[in-house]
Amino acid sequence: MHQAPEQRFASVWDAIADTPQEAASLRARSALMMALTEAMSTHRSHDDAVVAMLKADPAFAATYLTVALDEVGEPGGKTVLLSALRNVATAHDLDLTPGLPGPEPDEKPAA
Repeated sequence: MHQAPEQRFASVWDAIADTPQEAASLRARSALMMALTEAMSTHRSHDDAVVAMLKADPAFAATYLTVALDEVGEPGGKTVLLSALRNVATAHDLDLTPGLPGPEPDEKPAA
């Protein structure tokens, strides 16, 4: 039985590619995917960015809530308003724990 001589490659991309150009393309795509994965893992959410803006400029809260209130009648507007209220509360370190004290069901709110 005849064994083929052992080949050594500089990278896995060189081993699986048919041409040096294809290996270079695979290396570039791999580097891009790794960079995208890193960027996605360190990217902050929209809500986190808004909270940071609200903390940096407390006056922004009035404009932010006004816009959310203006859109409450639009499709998805109630969700936008609730999200805006949550972001403002978070920026001001307010406790959003469910079950906060409020009027009893049979009790009328104070006028």
